[in-house]
Amino acid sequence: MMSLREINNNLEKYKNNEEIIHQTARQIIKDFGLFGLEVTFSGDIPTAYDELHAQLCRHLEYLTTNNSEKLFALLYHIDVSESFFKKTDLPQEAASANEYLGHLIIKRELTKVVIRNYFKYNT
Repeated sequence: MMSLREINNNLEKYKNNEEIIHQTARQIIKDFGLFGLEVTFSGDIPTAYDELHAQLCRHLEYLTTNNSEKLFALLYHIDVSESFFKKTDLPQEAASANEYLGHLIIKRELTKVVIRNYFKYNT
């Protein structure tokens, strides 16, 4: 049985699991919905990441510009550290801070789903 640390370090293997992708999309939709932000998912597995990421980036851009308090509340709810905003070195593949934050949110939501499943099936 894998430890939680091993699961967190090996998230790549879950990124192609159709059920995990659906659960992650539902988690993102639920969390953003709690803050009045609509996210949809077509169910198309091959484009799921890009589809969700584009929507998150639009919402993050809006919140960054218009409602930072709501943004921080959303990040707190999802459990993405505010220390991200103090970070000055973004990965080269990230075009903007919001794009990078969108990736972090998806990774965190995926982690929550995988850990939830770990406890569901291993307790």
